[in-house]
Amino acid sequence: MSKKSLLATSLLIAGLVLSAQATAQQRYLGAAIGTAKWNIDCTGATACDKTDTSYQILTGYNFSPTWAIEGSFFSLGETSASNAGVAGAFKSSGVDVGAVVKTPAMKGFVGLAKMGLAYVKGEVVGSVGSLVGSGSKYSVQPMFGFGVMYQVNQDVNVRAEYTYRKVKVADMSDATGNVSTFTLGAQSTF
Repeated sequence: MSKKSLLATSLLIAGLVLSAQATAQQRYLGAAIGTAKWNIDCTGATACDKTDTSYQILTGYNFSPTWAIEGSFFSLGETSASNAGVAGAFKSSGVDVGAVVKTPAMKGFVGLAKMGLAYVKGEVVGSVGSLVGSGSKYSVQPMFGFGVMYQVNQDVNVRAEYTYRKVKVADMSDATGNVSTFTLGAQSTF
């Protein structure tokens, strides 16, 4: 079974399980946008851009007021560096699933921490003058994050979150980067 088929089957099964078990106020859907910061080495580069826009679309299921399971589609944007006609750019997107632990609400604020796995597509494009080459790599990488939510009302939360993921762009040992994101978004239960 190919990696894409395995991922699609896993997501379908997870979606069916969540749909079958879900009741009112337990499922949620949300979106967030923010900044991704790539931890890349730009030594010797005359131009280096390590940040870009990041976004995620998420869905989850609250098993209790203190824990949930959550999945998301995310984009980590692009980073690039260049020097004397040599340029390289990396970009990444993927899906993740993880467990979310939440604190009890205090004056409308809820802390959260999450940990799981991300299925990440890392892409690289390099050029020397007019010669251009590219490649991509799919990999399973660890993901973790923490944040805070503010309960606007019973069904809507505003959410600020820091998330850390790894991205692999090739099979070489030094072709893995760390990407930190800070996002702000909202989620709604249904």
